[in-house]
Amino acid sequence: MEDCKLLGGMDIYTYSIIIPHKNSPNLLRRCLDSIPHRDDVQIIVVDDNSDLSKVDFSCFPGIGENNTEVFFTKEGKGAGYARNVGLKHAKGKWLLFADADDYFTEGFIFHLDKYKESAYDIVFFGTTSVYTETEMVAMRHLFDKKCMNAAISENNFRLYRYIRTSPVSKIIRRSLVENKLIFFDEVIAANDALFSIKTGYYAKSVAADPFVMYVITVQSGSLEYTYSKRVLLCRIMVDMNINRFYKEHNVKEHVCALRYIIQLRKISFILYLRYVLKYFLLHPINGIYDFLYLFRCKIKSARTNSRDEIRKNNTYIKVEKI
Repeated sequence: MEDCKLLGGMDIYTYSIIIPHKNSPNLLRRCLDSIPHRDDVQIIVVDDNSDLSKVDFSCFPGIGENNTEVFFTKEGKGAGYARNVGLKHAKGKWLLFADADDYFTEGFIFHLDKYKESAYDIVFFGTTSVYTETEMVAMRHLFDKKCMNAAISENNFRLYRYIRTSPVSKIIRRSLVENKLIFFDEVIAANDALFSIKTGYYAKSVAADPFVMYVITVQSGSLEYTYSKRVLLCRIMVDMNINRFYKEHNVKEHVCALRYIIQLRKISFILYLRYVLKYFLLHPINGIYDFLYLFRCKIKSARTNSRDEIRKNNTYIKVEKI
């Protein structure tokens, strides 16, 4: 990838925080406001060709602020490309990533400072999630909580290394990314998945701290909930690439791409059959396990919905003993 070469060199900052942005300046402002201004913190904002009708570029968040660098890209290649642009300009010892619509918790930087001179390659921290409209607690952080519990109580980092595919809520040694030439996929969905898997695989020493440093915001209509044909095909490709990486590096893990392939039947049955056949030819044994797992999940979901419907349609009378 000629256009994604990292600059490398000595560490000028302690932390480089990379934030891709598109069409949400108010939320970006909130994210930036959650980061303390310190001389050893480099903030990199990369705008992914935002619309003129949605962004006032004359007062773009971050411009003119100390240790904040703003880059405007016109290619419109997505968050993966924007993050790669940020990586090229990062000069911190540690890398952090944030989405423009998320934010950091108060005092998070002081918890990071405990590890800034450590020998770890990655340090994982806790997350929480809230709904954008109501700020009520959401469910997006529950798997992260499971990863943290396994790391803290069992010293088991398998979920963090090979399953969790988000780059946020952790610090990553920049030299690890540069030495292994790790970049983000420049695709429309799941651009961060293989980056997270690779950094987890190549990290020699990792640690976990339960302090909640990052808030994920959830809103309807995001990529997490809306799957078009392009998004589904992209996610299938990414999952298959992850499985290929696992196989090439003898990692005993497997990603269930079948969860997205099955959704193709609603869009194109022929395309669905084509990918099912390809998937079972590549992963005959795991494909069977994946199918049985998804079938059990479907049955469990149907039973849960049935019980909820019964509760909703019946009136329960409490009978007291005389």
